[in-house]
Amino acid sequence: MNPLVSIIIPTYNRAHLIRETLDSVAGQTYKNWECIIVDDGSTDNTEIAVNEYLKNDPRFQFHLRPSNRLKGGNAARNYGYELSKGEFVNWFDSDDIMEPTKIESQINRLIYSEFNFSVCQTLVFENNLENILGLRSSKINSEEPFQDYLEGNIVWLTQAPIWRKSFLQNLTYLFDEELLVSQEWEFFCRILFRQSKFDVVEKPLVFSRKHVDTKSYSDYETKEGQYINARKKIYSFIKDQNPSKESISYLGNYFVSKYKKRLLNKNYKMAFRILKNHLLGFKYFKTIFKLKLISGLVIFAIFGKGESVFSGQKYKFDNE
Repeated sequence: MNPLVSIIIPTYNRAHLIRETLDSVAGQTYKNWECIIVDDGSTDNTEIAVNEYLKNDPRFQFHLRPSNRLKGGNAARNYGYELSKGEFVNWFDSDDIMEPTKIESQINRLIYSEFNFSVCQTLVFENNLENILGLRSSKINSEEPFQDYLEGNIVWLTQAPIWRKSFLQNLTYLFDEELLVSQEWEFFCRILFRQSKFDVVEKPLVFSRKHVDTKSYSDYETKEGQYINARKKIYSFIKDQNPSKESISYLGNYFVSKYKKRLLNKNYKMAFRILKNHLLGFKYFKTIFKLKLISGLVIFAIFGKGESVFSGQKYKFDNE
């Protein structure tokens, strides 16, 4: 068996790095692949760099994200998926590197198994592959994968999994195009909530480049605000699907901790937003606790303190 694998790479202003990524794709021991590169509106020479590969290898494709799609890597990933023809899909990033046997190793395991996706280990490097910093996560497998991925006890990013397209086709949607960060976390949490079994390759087959985050965000859409929003989306996804007490407790405590942080920092405007958008609608908080959270905002605004507002019973489940 030699199924086609679609490697989908969103890119934005990566002219100085994308050649290393594409060289690692071209050097795969598994040969039956297509590589779909989707540009998110680059203003550098990314297209010129990619054209070198288009001329020499018809397996490479270059596309522009349609102007009617939201800007961002998520829309580019989704659009690349819509163009793909492979039986298997591997999203990848335009600044990272594939180990030469990545596709072959994971495809061979998936073909002869019932799993819908295979996840491999990832090594982090800085500047070049001679400067390896270590594993991205000490473990990628778990007896409780949803809970552990939710809490960050196991970690992998977009590059690590290879997916059966037949599995992806049954999902309501893929990457959430509204998210600027934490999109992989949100996507994989949705998957793991319903699909706890998957193949694991402990060998590192991805080299992930470490570099400084240069993204900019507005005052409201801060990076941390995006993390909070991603967790709100997961809460909305699981809240009516019989989630575990552990999952609800983690998410509830997460939102409360962010609220408390804003109160302690006297950022009452953002505290009010968290209260309104994330806490008051949290169905598993008891009414008395919600009232305490509301009064806490008033108390902090007047007196500048009031940590006792966070004490007491928080959660109520239907069987209690």
